[in-house]
Amino acid sequence: MIKSLAFEVQFASTGRALKGAHTFAEGFTSISGQNEAGKSLRLEFIRFGLFGVDALRDGRSSYTKLSIELEFVIQDVDYKVLRTLANATLLKGSEVVAKSTSVVNAAIRKLFGYDLAVFDAAHCVKQGEVEALGNMGPTARRKMVDTTIGLNIFDDLIKWTADTGNALNREAEAMASSVPQPVEPVKPTGYRPAAELEAEIATLAQQQEKRRNAEAVIAANANLVEPVMPTTTVVETAAQLKKLQDQRQANIALKTKIETQLSMLKPLVKTAAELEVLDIELAAWLGWQQHKAWLEANPKPRHDRALLEKWLADHKTAEEHRHLLRQIEDLEGRGHHECPSCHHTWAIASDAIVELQDKVDALPPYSTPPLSVSEIQVELQRVAVWDKGCAFAEFSEVPEPEWLDQINDWKLGLKDEEFRKTLPTIPVIGPDLSAAYQERLRYEQDLVRFERDTATYGVAKARVGEAQAVVASTPVVDLEPLRQLLTEIRVYDAALAPYTQLKTRFDEVMVAIAAKETDAANYLAARDAIREMKIKVKQHLVPSLNAVASKLLTEMTNGARTTVEVDEEFEITIDGQPLHTLSGSGKAVANLAIRIGLGQVLTARIFPVLMGDEIDASMDADRATSTMACIRRLGTYLKEMLLVSHKQIEADNYITV
Repeated sequence: MIKSLAFEVQFASTGRALKGAHTFAEGFTSISGQNEAGKSLRLEFIRFGLFGVDALRDGRSSYTKLSIELEFVIQDVDYKVLRTLANATLLKGSEVVAKSTSVVNAAIRKLFGYDLAVFDAAHCVKQGEVEALGNMGPTARRKMVDTTIGLNIFDDLIKWTADTGNALNREAEAMASSVPQPVEPVKPTGYRPAAELEAEIATLAQQQEKRRNAEAVIAANANLVEPVMPTTTVVETAAQLKKLQDQRQANIALKTKIETQLSMLKPLVKTAAELEVLDIELAAWLGWQQHKAWLEANPKPRHDRALLEKWLADHKTAEEHRHLLRQIEDLEGRGHHECPSCHHTWAIASDAIVELQDKVDALPPYSTPPLSVSEIQVELQRVAVWDKGCAFAEFSEVPEPEWLDQINDWKLGLKDEEFRKTLPTIPVIGPDLSAAYQERLRYEQDLVRFERDTATYGVAKARVGEAQAVVASTPVVDLEPLRQLLTEIRVYDAALAPYTQLKTRFDEVMVAIAAKETDAANYLAARDAIREMKIKVKQHLVPSLNAVASKLLTEMTNGARTTVEVDEEFEITIDGQPLHTLSGSGKAVANLAIRIGLGQVLTARIFPVLMGDEIDASMDADRATSTMACIRRLGTYLKEMLLVSHKQIEADNYITV
């Protein structure tokens, strides 16, 4: 049953907001109120709480905000669902058993055992949909009822068992065609384990290889000759002879070097004392040459320093005089004052002119120099140079020495004489030993080769002896027949393992095929049994539904209508008349009787609740009264009945919105 509902909603189109909270009790509850007060919303939100946005009349787009809290009972267990447009939570007692919209939806469908369509057919008659069941075609009614009572599960089981059985038969056929019977390989004559034969062939092959190697050693040493010891007449060793010959070459090089150096030395002509006297004479001449060069580069000044400095001062005074006169002239050019009485005139800047004239008068007397300032400065530089070099005036003329071109050679001769004293004595050159050295070197190399060849000869002679012994003890064996047999054995062994596996697999597949064929037969037999069971269930259900619906119809119409007949194809007749041919009120009450009957027969044990929205809208007062009385009497089978109506209804509980 429904225990309580709390909701809060805001509509997207108008912005209108509503909220409410209701507690429901067992029995008949009337929900009434003004138009558009939200009566039908209560039933819609109960359906939304149970089945999500699919239960909303216009889907989620009609709402800006929607949240509900719904408490309900199924088979004596309390549940609570908290739901918004985006999320949901399901509690069993105080324990959360499911979260998220999809998980909660699936959990509630599992609790009921059916979906929203079945719920609406068996538990909820929405506004304007009293005749919904009658408006369905027979196929749709049959499908809905099948779903309600679980006959769709029979159809699913029939399809599953048929599909599974047929699939198993196809698998058995595919397995049989994919696994051919294997052919056993032929065992070779003389068969023995390949490893044993491989070991024998390897041993024989090693022996034959050893014989071939021995024969190769004998053939390679067929021309073996004992070495002969070399001889020589040279007594000294090659090292001694090389040392003597190297010393001879060094002496030759030293002798050549000394003789070359001596040939390049100057002869001694003048002693050191004589060269000292000549150096004094040379210095006097060089000093005179330097004095001559200085006089040529620096001619004697034409004027002395004092006169030149006076001329510079005169140039400076003259320049200052000219500058003062220009200033006076400039001031006089600025204008004059005139006395209006005597017409005397004087310069406007007369005071400044007087001051400048005083400076002119104070200048020292000066003359005009014969040289310009730059000429005077050049002449002063000459005076300075002449003052610095006046010492050269003491030199007297010295004639050029006759030996001037020879003195450098005489000095080199003196220096070379000192170097000549440091040279070693020219060494004595001994006899040439190169031929003896080459002869001794050849002998020593031949001796080394002889000793090496002697050792090699001994080793080779011993190897030939060993090889001859191997050839004598190892007979020649043809390994080809054994290798051919080994190949046949390997081929057989290689084929035997797959054959054994294939044979094992073939036997296993045959067993599996037999098992699949047996399972397939069982599934197909189960399919036939389920078909029969479905027919029997329908044969039991339809009479029960007809009986309950007929009783309800009789009560609702006060006996005006008495018989509801629904056949196995779910064609409906009322007192022998097709349902769709009845008048509006008759059709409505017949639909209501069948729908309530479906709920009583099929789903009342799971959820004994009936919800209706203005189900008496098309009925007159008498029929409406009879219908409500009938519904109240359903309290024997239903714990809770919630009806929305504009009419005054006698009820156990009342909710006004």
